[in-house]
Amino acid sequence: MRAFSSLFQPAPVVPAFADDAWWTWCGSVVRDAAGRCRLFASRWPRKLPFFNGYLAASRIVQAVADGPLGPFKYVRDVLPTGERGRWDGTMAHNPAIVAFGGRYYLFYIGLRADEPGPALDAPFAAWRETYRRIRIGVAVADAIDGDFVPMARPVIDTDVAPWPHVVTTNPAPVITPEGKVRVYYRTPRVEGDRVRNVLAIAEADHPLGPYRAVKREPMLPASMHLEDPFVWHDGRRYQAIAKDLDGNLAGVWRRGAFAIR
Repeated sequence: MRAFSSLFQPAPVVPAFADDAWWTWCGSVVRDAAGRCRLFASRWPRKLPFFNGYLAASRIVQAVADGPLGPFKYVRDVLPTGERGRWDGTMAHNPAIVAFGGRYYLFYIGLRADEPGPALDAPFAAWRETYRRIRIGVAVADAIDGDFVPMARPVIDTDVAPWPHVVTTNPAPVITPEGKVRVYYRTPRVEGDRVRNVLAIAEADHPLGPYRAVKREPMLPASMHLEDPFVWHDGRRYQAIAKDLDGNLAGVWRRGAFAIR
């Protein structure tokens, strides 16, 4: 069988969805009943710093286009609700949309920040406790253009994967050939004084859970420092794409006076 990597084509020069006033991140697409592409993406004001800004103000929006290459037109904000006291009341990020049983389920990450929170220009150390509140949630809608109602609690918390960790993030849901819901996700694994980004796998009979760990160990060895997985089943086997943070798998291009590969 031909490897998926052999199917890669040159990337389009023009972004499918962009706005100079916003940082735009993530992206998950599904076709609606009319055949149009519905994009769910994360964005937050560009006037904010990139990393701390997403923790403080990321939102999930929906956009629409006639095809997957766009251009996508902004339609509406989807999450967060902004409701005080909710576990995900401050921000929503990492959208991943799936259809299941005639409804749409939007997986995402969220958190609730203190008010007032750390300064936006503060170093990450000031934001560490806020970051550790990130969990994976699900919102459900009867129609792709309907209201997405988020669940009152995270669906994948830090007690699912059987190793010590502090957050659950980067959900990648896939419907298995058996009709179950499998979620690949990143969860930093604590090893002494080191933290490694590893991929865990959880499974449930329904998108709303309850979820149980599929493996006692990470999907891949902890030496493979990965994040942002995307997983699908091609009819014969599972395929996956993920960001290789260290270049141990794919190699990393670096630019600058002392660049190395």
